[in-house]
Amino acid sequence: MRLARFVGIGLLLLALPACNAVYVDEPIGETPLVLDPGEWEGTWMVEDDVILVDVLDSENGILRIAGIEKTEDGELEIEAFTIHLRDGGDWIFASIEDDNEGEPRYLWGVLRRSGEQVLELDPDRTKFRALVEAGTLPGRLDGEDVYLGPLEAEHLALILSDEHGFLFSFADFGVAMRITR
Repeated sequence: MRLARFVGIGLLLLALPACNAVYVDEPIGETPLVLDPGEWEGTWMVEDDVILVDVLDSENGILRIAGIEKTEDGELEIEAFTIHLRDGGDWIFASIEDDNEGEPRYLWGVLRRSGEQVLELDPDRTKFRALVEAGTLPGRLDGEDVYLGPLEAEHLALILSDEHGFLFSFADFGVAMRITR
């Protein structure tokens, strides 16, 4: 499903298989991104999907995205996701809850906005795995999945820095373009 590629990031992020990912226990980032509804709300195009974006909570950086998805059996269903946006300086952290058999966890990525376009990148699982194995970032490994532990400001700065190389993947990035306000 490509609908959620808009975030999470969803960013955005739920389009990915619910395995072989980098997870966090709560939305990643410290400071919610204050949202101007006029800058975010509207109709967006993501690949060949059209989604609607609504600001649920401007002070806490919470968006709701929705669109129509065609199921494998040909039925149409409405998909909706809540995305938590956090300020990361040049990048925006985006997180979407992924209910894992009653245990909440969040898929996440980073966004960069330029005018009416948003680029979304996913964490490079291999690079984050190495950082957790080395003890550079708190977390644990579960099979191929990486679960980051509580992240302090210095961890977030490291994630967005080039200190250990660029930690995000261009292999499966997403681009969204707003087509109406």
